[in-house]
Amino acid sequence: MSERLGPVEYLRSYEKLSSETRAMVEAEVKKVLDESYARARALLVSKRHELDLLAKALVEYETLDRAEVEKVLRGEKLEGRIAVPTGPMALPKPAGPIESGLPIPPLGGAGSPGGAPPPAPPPPARQITPGSGRGSGEAAQ
Repeated sequence: MSERLGPVEYLRSYEKLSSETRAMVEAEVKKVLDESYARARALLVSKRHELDLLAKALVEYETLDRAEVEKVLRGEKLEGRIAVPTGPMALPKPAGPIESGLPIPPLGGAGSPGGAPPPAPPPPARQITPGSGRGSGEAAQ
């Protein structure tokens, strides 16, 4: 909808429009996009300081709730928040086996997100005792 074209829907019959009308529609679309871009850019430029404060806080803390965003925008410090450590995070590797005889599983392997699940453990061994059933001479009493 524009002052130049009026409240008319042109999409369904766009292919049937004359080249002059299509040019007018495209010019109006470009005008709306250019005006929207200029408004968005002006808003971002006018709020640059607040955006920089917010970006710095997000880099430092990674997540913020609404109250924290408001504090950051007012220029206040976030007391009691622990900053995210810089650089890649690494898990410490144990010096020896976890239990005697068991190897240390590789980091990022089985059981980790994206890795294959560990194999199922074998079923417990079944002990057959006399009189308990199979092969124990049930018929003999």
